Amino acid sequence: TTYVFNLRYWDPSMWEEELYMIAMGDDDPYDVWNVDLYGSCDFWFDDDETPDFATYLGEFDGHEYYAVGWDMAMNWEDANDSAIAWEGHLATITSPEENEFLRSSLEYAGIYEDHYIGLYDQNMDGTGWSWVTGEPLWFTNWEPGEPNGPGYENVGELWVNGTWNDIDGYSSKPFIVEIGGDYQPPPEPTITSYTYSVQTLDSYNNG
Repeated sequence: TTYVFNLRYWDPSMWEEELYMIAMGDDDPYDVWNVDLYGSCDFWFDDDETPDFATYLGEFDGHEYYAVGWDMAMNWEDANDSAIAWEGHLATITSPEENEFLRSSLEYAGIYEDHYIGLYDQNMDGTGWSWVTGEPLWFTNWEPGEPNGPGYENVGELWVNGTWNDIDGYSSKPFIVEIGGDYQPPPEPTITSYTYSVQTLDSYNNG
């Protein structure tokens, strides 16, 4: 059985060999466990090196994007949790320009796969499509006829042609991680009190 240790797939049966390699100086702890052993805040995606399981797609509007491939493919929920642990989130696409950036960047990188993005139906009935960050869903680029699975296809994916599709999210698939930016969801609306009066027709006629 393979376990996940801080989102790195690690085989416990290899622990003796891995510890020996570290003790002999033949391996770096970060190559075995991606943890902040020395308080350095040095995690995946935090430096100029891209992990082997991901492809750097470039920067758009101050955010960096990484396509995580089949070597680290996950279902949507695990992909979402992993992106958060990597101090990012599944990609949110809020404009036609950002959508085209991702489509063309994947094509330029020679990646012709569909990818999970940070789109989900929070109501799970076809009426609650939202971004995982809370950003407004002002822009959409659904494939014609999509979304078409209310109640059971509750997450979104980016197709190779740049359009979106709803899917159940249970299958392991590549996904896109977005890192950077300081977006904060808007505050909850404030309900203020007010007064009103009702005027009947009789009272109006009688002054």
